Amino acid sequence: VQIGDHVTIGAGSVITKDLPDFAVAAGNPCRVLKLLSREVLDDYRRRHNVLLPKTLTQHYPPGL
Repeated sequence: VQIGDHVTIGAGSVITKDLPDFAVAAGNPCRVLKLLSREVLDDYRRRHNVLLPKTLTQHYPPGL
């Protein structure tokens, strides 16, 4: 089983399959509830005035 970059997993989840990058997952068995998009990440960055970690900016360069 492989867990992608920047994945959020709910407490107590049992992971039985691979999880893609930028997924929000939870459950028993664990399932993907949502995949984050560039728009969601950019909106979060603007609202909270934070810089994204270098690995995120490689996938989603600022200003795109």
